[in-house]
Amino acid sequence: MKKYYSIIFLLLLAKFAVAENNYECTYLQSARQDLVSEEHCLTYTEGIRNSITGGDAFVSEKVAATALYDKNGLSYLFSNVGIFYFTKSGLARRALTYDNGPDYFKNGLARTKWNEKIGFFDHQLSIVIDPKYDFAFPFMAGISRVCMGCRPKKDGEHTEIIGGKWGAINLKGEIVHPIIYSKPELERKLK
Repeated sequence: MKKYYSIIFLLLLAKFAVAENNYECTYLQSARQDLVSEEHCLTYTEGIRNSITGGDAFVSEKVAATALYDKNGLSYLFSNVGIFYFTKSGLARRALTYDNGPDYFKNGLARTKWNEKIGFFDHQLSIVIDPKYDFAFPFMAGISRVCMGCRPKKDGEHTEIIGGKWGAINLKGEIVHPIIYSKPELERKLK
């Protein structure tokens, strides 16, 4: 019984301990099928992951109740701290920004950014591959190209990832090509 109360306490603490970090957000509302803005709709603190719920953040009850959801039970929002997917229960996961929106799910996984590292999560917002790479491309045919020591370089409105050592992982996060190659060398290996 004591363990049960401890878990309840930690869940409440996790939800409300970061209450001062509430952000305004914009999301697609189901009733209006229009983008609406809402103050204090996202509770998020950079660098703090809730190990009990597995989420990065929470959305307000109002947003969770009124958002338009996809076939996987997910919606997303825009905020000044990033783009987040969220569930009807209000659990949210920060997604990498791609094409002016949240990263697409490829092979069932989307990318997340956590403490400046890239990892992957599934449709339940569970982390499948821990954020530990400096960059990772979306999965294609079950393989993601990943790098360590690389960096972004602006090229007009686009960003190119340059330098570092490159390798490839599978959908379980297992290394299928060691992270020892230059980007062009890895591309040749994968052809």
